[in-house]
Amino acid sequence: MVRSYAAEFLALVVLAGATRIGAQVVAPPAPSSPVPTQNKIQKNTTAAPKPCALPGISAQRVQEAVDASSMLQPPLAADAMIRIAAKVAAPCPALAKDLLQHAFDQADSVEPETAYKLAVPGGSTDSRVSYSEHGYSQQMDRLSLQSRAVLGMAPLDAKTAIQLFQRIPPPRPPAVGCSSAFVPDVSIYYEALGKEFALLRARKPRNDAVAQAPLAQLQDVVGATTSPVQMKPLTAVIEGAELTDTELSLLMNALAAGIESFPVDDRSLSAKADEGDLGMAGIVADVSHGHSPMPSESSLLLVDVMYDLVALSKRSKISPYPLVHAYRDYLDRSLHGPHCQGNLPKGSESLTSTCKALNAWLAKFAPGIEPVSIPDSDPPVEPDPDQGQYWLSPKTKELLMDAKHLNFDDNWRRFTDADRKTPEWQDRVGHLLNDMDDWRPTDEPDPAAYYHQRCILIYRVLADLPPGALYDRVVSAWIATFADSSLQWDNPAEWYFEVSKFLEFSKKDRKAPTPAAAIASLKNSSNSYLHALGVLAEFLQ
Repeated sequence: MVRSYAAEFLALVVLAGATRIGAQVVAPPAPSSPVPTQNKIQKNTTAAPKPCALPGISAQRVQEAVDASSMLQPPLAADAMIRIAAKVAAPCPALAKDLLQHAFDQADSVEPETAYKLAVPGGSTDSRVSYSEHGYSQQMDRLSLQSRAVLGMAPLDAKTAIQLFQRIPPPRPPAVGCSSAFVPDVSIYYEALGKEFALLRARKPRNDAVAQAPLAQLQDVVGATTSPVQMKPLTAVIEGAELTDTELSLLMNALAAGIESFPVDDRSLSAKADEGDLGMAGIVADVSHGHSPMPSESSLLLVDVMYDLVALSKRSKISPYPLVHAYRDYLDRSLHGPHCQGNLPKGSESLTSTCKALNAWLAKFAPGIEPVSIPDSDPPVEPDPDQGQYWLSPKTKELLMDAKHLNFDDNWRRFTDADRKTPEWQDRVGHLLNDMDDWRPTDEPDPAAYYHQRCILIYRVLADLPPGALYDRVVSAWIATFADSSLQWDNPAEWYFEVSKFLEFSKKDRKAPTPAAAIASLKNSSNSYLHALGVLAEFLQ
């Protein structure tokens, strides 16, 4: 708790020294933060928007929500500003623009740089890897936050949206290797790129430089293509860009050069692009079984992308050969490089049949292209990372059994809603809480494992309890879990995921508003982050 009190003191110091910018309180940058550019300084000295009310919501309540956002950790603060801006955009556009500008600036200090998505097949939902994915899904990384701010700004102020987007460095995802369960997820950047490109195209060119700006922007982004994970969202932008044949030819040549330089990375090559199963072996089932390599049927990452790019090239009477050749060379290097254990061909399929299927597919696009060579021997295989399975220690096995018996009786008959109103069922809740009382973070392999397992145990309890002492005890256990967790500083996005689950699971009906008692428990917390999140939950619901 020492650190918690220190955080409260720091929050008070920050608020005392904060400067009021626009319509909100914004804390001064940390000592380690880079010096703001002159452009940022000029933007921050613009006139503050007037207080603004929403239908049924007073200007004071709007201001309270804005002030609450500035009390949060940088990723949560930027996220909150973006969500508030979306709610106030129609009646209060000036305030929304101010919030989005500050959200973008706030994100400059956020880590990690990009989001990640799970790339290891299978795995348990109750594991360290699974809950890391939940954290990434909050879109509170630097790239996602700044891209979200651009997307929010676009309908409000096209010029500012363009300026903000051009401050985002194009992503250059590195190879991650088989030791990682994740690959970078930069798709939202390309969504913002598509919007920014449309805004640039809509401008009336004043000179050649302005007219060439959209193509120059796309060339910079294509030149920063370093990983297969970028190909699908980038292709969608190129397809929708309405390029001239000359412009498209320039981009295709640049993209072919980029693919030639892709590092061998079986994890990124075999990651999921959408919901379909991908992997080096996936195309075998399509081509060797007589299926056409169409986007809806192909399973290997880049097959559907390459199909679209080749079709686009042919429509513009551009030779697809350089692109297909670059792809062929990358596949050849990848087939001979290390393979991740979970990406190997399944059943009777082999790398030999994979190569034959790939060659049949490549020949459809570029007749006469040199075939992918069949490896002389099995390539090296690298193990997948440990998933970090939960509920392995004796203590957590006991607690998990307690939690299961909140859903099932001793004969494993599922409890009904009527059963959950009985004193016997409530005694089971009390028994679980008692067993949790002597459980400590040091009993688990890391603070995150303790934090998430503790929350999981009481996920679905609150909505079935009537107001009273036991309800208050469950709420208190949950709030204490949030307030005591080091993740609030070390990984705010992942920490917030559980706060959002608390608000969700406090409702009997998920479509209903969050109960006032649940929001009040956050607002009344002595933890400044939880208090701010309570204010925001009340405003944003």
